Amino acid sequence: MAPLLGLSTLGLARFVEGDDAGAEADLEEATMVAGSLGNRRLVALADHHLGQLARHRGDIGQAEDLHHEALAHQARGKLRPAVAESLEALATLAADHESYGEATRLLGAASSLRRSIGFARWPVDQAGYDAELVRCREGLGEVSFEAAWSEGEALGVDEVVAYASRARGERKRPSAGWASLTPTELEVVKLAAKGLTNPEIGERMFIGRGTVKTHLAHVFAKLGLTSRAQLAAEATRQEAP
Repeated sequence: MAPLLGLSTLGLARFVEGDDAGAEADLEEATMVAGSLGNRRLVALADHHLGQLARHRGDIGQAEDLHHEALAHQARGKLRPAVAESLEALATLAADHESYGEATRLLGAASSLRRSIGFARWPVDQAGYDAELVRCREGLGEVSFEAAWSEGEALGVDEVVAYASRARGERKRPSAGWASLTPTELEVVKLAAKGLTNPEIGERMFIGRGTVKTHLAHVFAKLGLTSRAQLAAEATRQEAP
């Protein structure tokens, strides 16, 4: 068996090359073995890369779960460079949810932490980081961005870890994408994907066919889709492991 660090590195390399299945297999093995050995650092590293893979696949919820798990391991192990990287990953996911104030606070906290320990960002990651700053500035406006950034910079490691968890729980549902669908809309999607007609969906859910039509119109708009076939394909993709 390859050394644990080698497994995580190999998983990352496969991910970069587009081999998602191979990357997932290597990283899950790294997580399992590292966990059995009690190696918190390498469990967190594998979870971090699995989180990147999940976001790449469009599973924002799973990505957040994995990055929060990684952050918890890193904070307990006082792995401050890795904490900074996880905060930035979580900031990107918060921005995906259009929670730009949360994202900016996390970025500000990560920037302060990097500066305090002299931890530079890899050059290959700079362009993506700069794009996130632009996204947050545009989402908040300059004045609100600067205020949220300063609030984040003032947070210590324990404070920002607690904030990251709390902010996720308080976050509003985004306006577009799969995560924007309400529980009722998700149930309509589930039945529509099975091939049920609007009247049949209405009977199952005890709502009128006109209400079903309205829900589907909202779903199509949020997901940017135009047909039930596209909706069924997207539902299947979201359910895939």
